[in-house]
Amino acid sequence: MNPFEIDDLRRYIFSFLRKEPQAKCCVCHKVLIWDKKIAEYVHWNYPHSAFFAIQNGYYCMLCIRQSLPSTGCLVV
Repeated sequence: MNPFEIDDLRRYIFSFLRKEPQAKCCVCHKVLIWDKKIAEYVHWNYPHSAFFAIQNGYYCMLCIRQSLPSTGCLVV
């Protein structure tokens, strides 16, 4: 007997699977964390200032480089 042929049991098993990612990029919506880290990212959680005018959230490395002003050397 296959457990996936029983509708109630199949629904119960699949209810434990994640439907949405834990974190995705605010700009390009790339999945950053599902159950483990998928891509390199920065969690930006700083007070708003005139120099860093980006919103708080998760950013992939490509989007954070494009969002921050160019200072010549970026250490994240």
